[in-house]
Amino acid sequence: MARARLDQEWTDVDGITHPAGSVIEVDDETLVRLVREGVAAEEPDAAWNGPS
Repeated sequence: MARARLDQEWTDVDGITHPAGSVIEVDDETLVRLVREGVAAEEPDAAWNGPS
């Protein structure tokens, strides 16, 4: 599973609407589709703070 932050409102396959700004967990295929369509951006792993 991957995390994504929604840039706009999105309704999942179960009919649940998630507002813009929400962080959701989706499978990798869905993440690629959402990013390609401009609906979401991949949310980096919160435990990793990047290089220091």
